[in-house]
Amino acid sequence: MKYPIKTERLIIRLAEPEDAESIFSYRSDFAENKYQGWFPDSVEEVRDYISNMPATMDIANIIGDMGISFTNHNNMQAELGCTLHKDYQKKGYATEALKAIVDYLFGTLDKHRIIASVDPRNTASIQLIERLGFRKEAHFKESYYLRGDWVDDIIYAQLKTEWGNNDKYSKEEIMIDPRIIALQFNECISRADINALSHPDTKENRNKFGI
Repeated sequence: MKYPIKTERLIIRLAEPEDAESIFSYRSDFAENKYQGWFPDSVEEVRDYISNMPATMDIANIIGDMGISFTNHNNMQAELGCTLHKDYQKKGYATEALKAIVDYLFGTLDKHRIIASVDPRNTASIQLIERLGFRKEAHFKESYYLRGDWVDDIIYAQLKTEWGNNDKYSKEEIMIDPRIIALQFNECISRADINALSHPDTKENRNKFGI
C-alpha cells in the first residue's frame, strides 16, 4: 500500500483502528490539549471513531493527528485541525506536516481555500498557522461551546492562489522508521476525494488546533 504523503521526517497517512492506543495517549491529555474539542474517554472510543480504515500497516511512532473536513460548493474548501503529542512539540513536526497536507490539498486535490479554527488563547497554534502564511479573517466572540463554556473562535484562511510552497512530497516512497501523523477525515467528503485518499468518510467531529 502506498502512503498518501511523505516528507523528510514524516509519513502522513490515514488513521487505522490499530492506532487507537497511541492516539488516545495524547488526545486524552487535558493539560496539553485544553483548547482541543475532543477528549476521548477510552481507547475503545478512539477505535470506534477510526472506523472503515484501509488494511493495517505495521509501523509505530505515531506522534499526532490531523483532521480535515471538506465543505462548501463541490467540497472545494477544507478545514484543518492538528493535535501533536507533547513529547514532539517544538521540533518542527507540526510545521512539516501542515506544509505537506496543505500542499497536497491545493496541489493534488485542487482545493480552492483552506481554513483553520483556533482558540485565541492558543498562541502556539496561532504562531504556527501564521508562519504558514494563513491570514486572520474573523474573530467570533463566544461562538464555540467548549466543555461548559462559550469561548471565542478565530478563523484563519488561505487561498490556493496565495499558497507559495513549492516543496514536492513523494506519495509513493516508503521511509524506514518514520514518525507518523495519522489523518482523520470527516464530514461531507466527495466521492472524488474518497477515491484520491482511499478512505471513506467518518463521523462528524469539529477540527480544532490543539498544539
